Amino acid sequence: MEAGKPAVQVNGEIITKGDYQSSLEQLTNMTGSQGVDLTDPQVIESLKTQTVDTLVNAELLRQAAVKEGLVASAEDIDTRFNEISDNLGGAEELEARMAEFGVTEAALRRDIENEFLIQQLFDLKVFTNIEVTDAEVQQLYDQAVSGGTELPPIEEIKEAAIVEIRNQKAQPLINEYIQELRDAATIEVLI
Repeated sequence: MEAGKPAVQVNGEIITKGDYQSSLEQLTNMTGSQGVDLTDPQVIESLKTQTVDTLVNAELLRQAAVKEGLVASAEDIDTRFNEISDNLGGAEELEARMAEFGVTEAALRRDIENEFLIQQLFDLKVFTNIEVTDAEVQQLYDQAVSGGTELPPIEEIKEAAIVEIRNQKAQPLINEYIQELRDAATIEVLI
């Protein structure tokens, strides 16, 4: 069976051709819905490269989370799975969407688990080191207001502003952390 064969090996862990194909199909569908020309060979090659990079990065982060002893509880996974189902309009709609994208329930649950692991890892390695000052919150608020955005008083949106600033500060740190993991990894692309 072709889907079970290795597509990429990351520190000895296999990413299957089936996972690669499923991810590529999702990215292609999303890209196509944005009006990108999917007949352009350069676009197709770029999508393939992005898919491999995304899968490798996710696997490296999962491995790092496991190495740190992080876990996602069955309850957390069930809760998130049910939220996804509810947000889509129920189990039948979820099944239809999974079939549309070629995703099994087991694969979705694995992705949810990885999402929890990676978020915990980012919390541990990145977000705990990020400070947000009142001056930064005020600056973000002032920029939005001076740009013509009508906002409630700063006290009402302070928490949202803090999250926004933390996420902005985190992105370069996350990219740096992923690059460190990649530099230390053995990655073999087999497709």
